[in-house]
Amino acid sequence: MAGGVAHFQAPRIYAAPEHDSSLIANRQKMIELFLDDVATPLAPPPTRSASPQAQLRLVTWNLNILCGPDWNTPVQAAEVASLLESLEADVLVLQELPNEALDKLWSAVLTEPLQRVRELDGLLRAKGWTLLRSLAENSTLLAVSSRLQVEATEAFHLDDEPTASLNGDEVWSESRGARYAVLRVPATATAPCSSIAVYATHLSHKDSTIVPNMESTMRRPRDKDPRGTTVDFAYVSGAGAAWEVLGAYAVHTPLSDHLPVIIDVSARG
Repeated sequence: MAGGVAHFQAPRIYAAPEHDSSLIANRQKMIELFLDDVATPLAPPPTRSASPQAQLRLVTWNLNILCGPDWNTPVQAAEVASLLESLEADVLVLQELPNEALDKLWSAVLTEPLQRVRELDGLLRAKGWTLLRSLAENSTLLAVSSRLQVEATEAFHLDDEPTASLNGDEVWSESRGARYAVLRVPATATAPCSSIAVYATHLSHKDSTIVPNMESTMRRPRDKDPRGTTVDFAYVSGAGAAWEVLGAYAVHTPLSDHLPVIIDVSARG
């Protein structure tokens, strides 16, 4: 600390390759660095009772088909459901949780992981969540708590044809889709009853999307170093929007190769 200001310490997964660039190509080592990083907990996000001005809490998290950070570690649905419940969210945007109707498209290797995904679906439904999915093969789940009312919803494809991306020595072809929903949010002591529109999507690997003439506000979780690769985003409409971002947080967990990102918002008065 210098002059009363604490210096940000970059996570090892970002800092180590600065000293040895060959690590970038070493998947196993990068996973080890990631697991070392997430073993150190972050300051927890504020509880809902400690943040009464937050009218709505959204969580986005890529769950990697419940195959863990290395694609080879089975993740139990109950563990994920327990962590999600602790985050006290109203809206969940969970990427890479395939649609049951499309399970037959996947390799037999994923039979058991997909069974865990179905178990997670059941646990969420039992807690009163409404489950809505995008049309993509590796779809995004938009889950809405019983506190909110779904006023309108639509699922659609983002492309006329599947997108191709280079991943190592392989070219992947994936369909991209989104789920849109208009949600009715009850009034609080500090904000009136209102509606919010949510687009839930997964823009695929190494993909870049440019939306002209659209102002957006990007909130970077506080544990992300700007020199590293930040891959999970929540975009909120820009200046003059009906909703204000009160805070954005991340949670360290080894349950996926992505971290849950939490966003608290409130309707502007």
